[in-house]
Amino acid sequence: MKKLVITLLSGLLFFTGCAYLGLTGGTSDLPNFHPVDIRLYRGAAPSPQGFEQLRSRGIKTIISFKNNEEHSPEEKDISAGLGMKFHHLPLSLYEKPADETVLKFLEIVLNKDNRPVFLYCANGKDRTGAMIAMYRVVACGLTIKQGYKEAKKYGFWPYYGNTPELKDFIHQLKDKTIYFEKARELLNEKNN
Repeated sequence: MKKLVITLLSGLLFFTGCAYLGLTGGTSDLPNFHPVDIRLYRGAAPSPQGFEQLRSRGIKTIISFKNNEEHSPEEKDISAGLGMKFHHLPLSLYEKPADETVLKFLEIVLNKDNRPVFLYCANGKDRTGAMIAMYRVVACGLTIKQGYKEAKKYGFWPYYGNTPELKDFIHQLKDKTIYFEKARELLNEKNN
């Protein structure tokens, strides 16, 4: 019976797009590049050649979490020139992501028409790690502890400034029912 339940749960995760694909590495043009699941890839800021590699991998949409000081308008232009959608959702290392930003992120990544999606911040570890952990918890069913452990495996370091805001963001997900409701709503729509 236990084997049957594990098999069924594994199949459910695969067919909902949340099957974990593991570590792969990256290149100098596409640093810290890793698949998250069949919908989503993560990494550090790509070079112009890295954007071309993303396009050749079939990426349709790009999300940058770089803050406004780090963000380069050229990234959007390069993406558009290669036929990829680009979204800038700036995040800080020193503050929890705003609910509006998290909900917009879920709307983008859980929309079938946008997939596959690549997301990044400067190093692909902390802001990216926090948002991936949130996604894995609210959309894929991981526990908060599992999501946090997975983020740390990819280099997540929560201690910037005086408080661990990004760590707290992950550990307080249980209180953010709006995220779970939004993910459930989007996953139940016909196009997802």
